[in-house]
Amino acid sequence: SAATVGENAKAFVSAWQTRHGASTPTT
Repeated sequence: SAATVGENAKAFVSAWQTRHGASTPTT
């Protein structure tokens, strides 16, 4: 569902920020 996709996106960004010092991924 769309809600699940949104939650997955947030989790992905959180993991990215943890790895890359909180700079947001561009795309």
